[in-house]
Amino acid sequence: MDIEKKLCKYINADIKLKDIFIDGKKIHYAVCGKGPVLLCLHGINIGWGAWYKNIKFLSKYFTVYAIDMPGAGKSQKLSMGFDPEKEIVFIIEKFINKVICEKISILGHSFGGWVSLSLALRKKIKIERLILLDSLGFSNKIPLKHYPLSVPALFPLLKKGPIKKEKVSINNFIISAYQDKKNVDSIFLDYLWNNFSRTGILHPLEFMHNLLDIGRLKSILDFGILLEDIEIPVNIFWGKKDNFIPFNWAVEKIGKLRHNNIKLLPNDGHLLFIENKKDFHQFLLDYIIPSKTI
Repeated sequence: MDIEKKLCKYINADIKLKDIFIDGKKIHYAVCGKGPVLLCLHGINIGWGAWYKNIKFLSKYFTVYAIDMPGAGKSQKLSMGFDPEKEIVFIIEKFINKVICEKISILGHSFGGWVSLSLALRKKIKIERLILLDSLGFSNKIPLKHYPLSVPALFPLLKKGPIKKEKVSINNFIISAYQDKKNVDSIFLDYLWNNFSRTGILHPLEFMHNLLDIGRLKSILDFGILLEDIEIPVNIFWGKKDNFIPFNWAVEKIGKLRHNNIKLLPNDGHLLFIENKKDFHQFLLDYIIPSKTI
């Protein structure tokens, strides 16, 4: 059985896997559930399977669209030097207008949060609210461990070591984002390797390299004062122990949002929606689906 189908079986929800072409570019996505539409946008080029711990729960209350963003999974491949706005944000915007065609809420993690904010700022689609998890968009800082990735002269050397397209390299990168390594599921690692082993799919560190200038994120990834133009509610969920995007880097600019609600989890890291799904789901029930209880 295909590893993606195995993951669907593990999730145990009525998931339908579909493909569509937008401007000649393939978008692969999973859809399930009934109710208002919730679009789920994963971090970097992880793939829709990042939501494997959440889709069954979400599908009780929403029609869930979880997509492989361009450059991830079975969607259109991206090359080094890609433009994140033109090649990702614009394509997802067209996907929404072509496939969904109604008002939506957007759930975005990390880079997917930046895409969510970009869509809200462009105001080309009808958005009910944003739900952001440990999101990019509020700072241009990067952790010290990622500095070598930002230096063009060092990048060829990194490709011979930590960026080699090998399963151990992919696993090490993903596991480094976990707060507790006991929460790592082998089926998720298998799904990720299946994605990243595809010809032409960038290593996650190659993808990150494309988002960096020397010592910092590219300016397009820090919205700054533009955040004041977002008029819709923005619900924010953050792991206090996130060492990829620490909350204290983001908190000042989060304050520029007109309507924000923040939930900070003291013992969680960057992948709180995977490692602490109970509190994450309760957050959704408290602020997004207030009439329901677990």
